[in-house]
Amino acid sequence: MSGLRRGVKGRRIAWGIILSVLVVSITLVCSGIALADKWTDISDAQWQSQYGVTAAQAATVAGGFQDGSFHPKEAVKRGQFAKMVVDGFGVSTYSPSTSTFPDVAKSSTFFKYIEGGVKAGIISGYPDGTFKPNNTVTRQQANNILGAYLSDKELDENGVITGSRGTYGSLSAWYGAEGALILAAFKDAAKVAAVHAPGTAYLVFHEVVKGSNGALTPGSTLTRAQAVALIIRVREADFGGGPMPTVTSVSPAAGLATGGNGVIITGTNFTGVSSVKFGTTSSVFTVNSTTQITATAPAGSAGTTRRHVQAQQHGDPPAGEQHLGRVPLRQGTRREWRDHGQQGHLRVAQRLVWS
Repeated sequence: MSGLRRGVKGRRIAWGIILSVLVVSITLVCSGIALADKWTDISDAQWQSQYGVTAAQAATVAGGFQDGSFHPKEAVKRGQFAKMVVDGFGVSTYSPSTSTFPDVAKSSTFFKYIEGGVKAGIISGYPDGTFKPNNTVTRQQANNILGAYLSDKELDENGVITGSRGTYGSLSAWYGAEGALILAAFKDAAKVAAVHAPGTAYLVFHEVVKGSNGALTPGSTLTRAQAVALIIRVREADFGGGPMPTVTSVSPAAGLATGGNGVIITGTNFTGVSSVKFGTTSSVFTVNSTTQITATAPAGSAGTTRRHVQAQQHGDPPAGEQHLGRVPLRQGTRREWRDHGQQGHLRVAQRLVWS
């Protein structure tokens, strides 16, 4: 009996040791999964802090390399970009019996993606009939491709492109009426090629493209990480569903530096406005009708000549979920801002002078 007890006791000890090892192993494995980054050369945190997307989102657009790296700073090539676009937008791949381009063999890794993009009307080749899959992609080339895709999507969904001042039947019509003025806000706007200008302006309007230090740098090469971020922003762009509120005038155009003076905002579609802001400062306001709001101007600095006024409707995304940028039309002592907000947000280009 004592031998049996010792055996049982021995087995209990053995199992205890095994279970302890299993617990430790499981803990280590689970911890590794939780802490490991998606790729070895860019952390998940960097995706969010530098590009505004998550690593999980990035993985839906590009898979990286076999060694576990992503090469985020590497210039994206046309073949790679075609694959990113097709994967990112959920476009079907296509493998025709004959290649559309003489320089893209059927054996190429990117063949079915390039052909899929061409069939969907998203990407195209050069005038000489080639695709040049190993060429790098400039920012304005990417803007042209993505801007055309997004504007076509809006036309398919809504029948029109909705701008700040009206609706339009084509991207070119919108650009002629509004887009050129949006591009003029950037100090290097003249460097944007005419063929790429409408798509670039459209992406700025939808805040997919934001520029840096007042510049678009249209001729610079796009990196792999930048390409991923652009595609994700385009994919998540929202055109809204109701009539867009617009502002036609703000009166008076001057007020005290201490604020407190009444301001009448005139426009259209002021139904359900839940907040009015001058710049980032909220204002006390009253919606008088669908075409008029009375607001109290906030304090400003003497000599300030332009304020950005925003009105938000009920049902808009919370702050931080939808970026609302401001586009300067003209540089100088008087800084002007033009309306290019998203659905449900008012942007007013009216001068407010504090004295």
